[in-house]
Amino acid sequence: MVLARDEIYKLIEKKSLVVDPLYADTVRENGLDLRIGGEYAIYAYEGAIVRPCSLEDARPLFRIVKAEEVVIPPRNFVLLTTEEYIKMPDDVVGLATLRSTLARYGLVIPPCVHKDEYVIDVDGVPRRAEEAVGVYDPLARSFSVKKVVHRDAPLVRVYTELSTEPFVVTPNHKFMSFDPVVGIVEKRADQLNVGDFVAVVRFVDIAGDAQYTDLHPNHFIKVDEKLAQVIEDRRRELGLTHKKLGVEIGSSKNYTLYVVKRKWGVRYGKLSKVLNILGIERSFAVRHMHVALTRKYVPASVFIRKVDRDVGYLVGYYTGDGYTIREGKKHRALVFEKNEYLVEHLVKLLEKLFKVSVAVRKYGRKHIIDIPNAVRLWLLRNFPEGVGEYQPSRRVPALIARSGRDAVAGFIAGLFDAEGYSDGTQDYISTSSRDLAYGVRLLMLRLGIVAYLERKKCVKHCNYDAWYVYPPGAFARQLFRSAVKPVKSLAPVPKKEVVDLIPITELIAKSLAELPGKRGLIENYVRRRRIPVNRLGEVLNALRTHRPKHWVEAVEQLLALSRYRWAKVTGVENGGKDVVVDWETPSHWHLTDIYITHNTVVDAGFEGNITIEVVNESPNTIVLKRGLRFLHLILVRAEGSAKYSGTYQGQRGVTPPKGLKRECI
Repeated sequence: MVLARDEIYKLIEKKSLVVDPLYADTVRENGLDLRIGGEYAIYAYEGAIVRPCSLEDARPLFRIVKAEEVVIPPRNFVLLTTEEYIKMPDDVVGLATLRSTLARYGLVIPPCVHKDEYVIDVDGVPRRAEEAVGVYDPLARSFSVKKVVHRDAPLVRVYTELSTEPFVVTPNHKFMSFDPVVGIVEKRADQLNVGDFVAVVRFVDIAGDAQYTDLHPNHFIKVDEKLAQVIEDRRRELGLTHKKLGVEIGSSKNYTLYVVKRKWGVRYGKLSKVLNILGIERSFAVRHMHVALTRKYVPASVFIRKVDRDVGYLVGYYTGDGYTIREGKKHRALVFEKNEYLVEHLVKLLEKLFKVSVAVRKYGRKHIIDIPNAVRLWLLRNFPEGVGEYQPSRRVPALIARSGRDAVAGFIAGLFDAEGYSDGTQDYISTSSRDLAYGVRLLMLRLGIVAYLERKKCVKHCNYDAWYVYPPGAFARQLFRSAVKPVKSLAPVPKKEVVDLIPITELIAKSLAELPGKRGLIENYVRRRRIPVNRLGEVLNALRTHRPKHWVEAVEQLLALSRYRWAKVTGVENGGKDVVVDWETPSHWHLTDIYITHNTVVDAGFEGNITIEVVNESPNTIVLKRGLRFLHLILVRAEGSAKYSGTYQGQRGVTPPKGLKRECI
């Protein structure tokens, strides 16, 4: 929750928030406006090679300037400090943004992503950044729910080898990138060049929870004699007539008579209202209810069930190849399939899940499976995002995304069997829905699969663009097959692995070059400066066995680099202006699409002068005066308490970055 002016003043009065000095115009509608302090920092050298992982202290790299004016050269940056000394509450974080007036001169600080990029929301569901409440932090393996939206922000489109579509961010948005000398570094979007590498997370550690389906309000229900008697007894205890109870639920006066006499089925939506009014526990009622299903009644437990692999498979298949047609006022759910083996598998699955016979008829070369209406209602109630009438608008159902990995794997398997293809080069899923394509790509990360995304634009004789999602390379295909286990037959996978390569630093290359014995492959790795991920174990064993010079550092660097999938940048271009979104996360990194990117926050419990990086994107030198309000700090209430205890706690004045020698591995 963003704190308004009144809440901020209350924190100041209680001294849980300290701002010193506090001016009359410091507290604004939703945050604090802070002033430029009396000093700033700039690099002391130009053209030098900076190795943060080799530094204990980075302060000698910077020159501290005490002046009444801050001079920022074109396309350069300075470290500014606030005049105010801040002490943050332990349950409030600050989101740092530059005042919009200064941003219009070309100064920027917020690294943000475009509103249409995809993230994993706090409930595990893939959503567009603009729609999402929070975001996943892959380093802290947790979620954050603090979001800030900026409008009319300049944008950059970054293309990588893992997608035909660009990743759209602000120019100073930071990527986790690779440097051949240092290893893992931060790099701004506008500093990326073709051939650079950016980090992609290999695995998203979201286990999911057990999820259960529910009945649709339009399901027809019959209650057994025991529940009918309980309803009648409770009605009498509460002194309610049948007529009054019918009015309470907006139905006829004889509605509860229909329920009690058990001669006709009643709609579940109104029966639920009756149970709530009478105070009858739902768990008890469900055990004594039966649902109408193709001229018979089955126990309600058939429809109120855990979302497991079988349920996920059925939903995935219907999401890919299910249709809802209208016949007058009625709706019918159909599945079309040519493959007789898959038809048999689907029929058996429906019979297993719902204890019902399923009608199958031939239509040309295809088979049509008639989904019973009660099952259609169940799908619509629990998985609406994936079973809508308009296929290009379908998404990953939220209930699937919140479920465990077995349900996720089942969903992807069903989607692949419905709209997937396997040939000598790829195993890919095809869809007309952009949202579904990006959502499935993020779901695959939960199974440890990094997928390629390709868009084929509609040229003629088609209505929609086609989106293809597939694991690139033989190693990823084998991983996909073992994790997802699709039913349809698959083409053989070629043995050659040429896609998932780990870039290596100069130090790793020197250590490998010193290895004795057969060195054919090793020499190839040194020459290409890449190691296939499926050869990583062999290389590590060789380094540990022969122990060349600096082998310990080489192993540590190689292990650190292998944690990520490295995507080569294939293009960077201007992206115009649009709405962007940013989050606060514990590690200051978050997962957007499949990429690991950085954000800017002031942590809960932080105390000191705030040092902030300000970049001059304009072609002109900009001069700012001491005391100018430059930083807007949006205050957001966090869930729980977590006091900052990092290196910068208690900092006074402008503070250059710390060295990373003790952190780099």
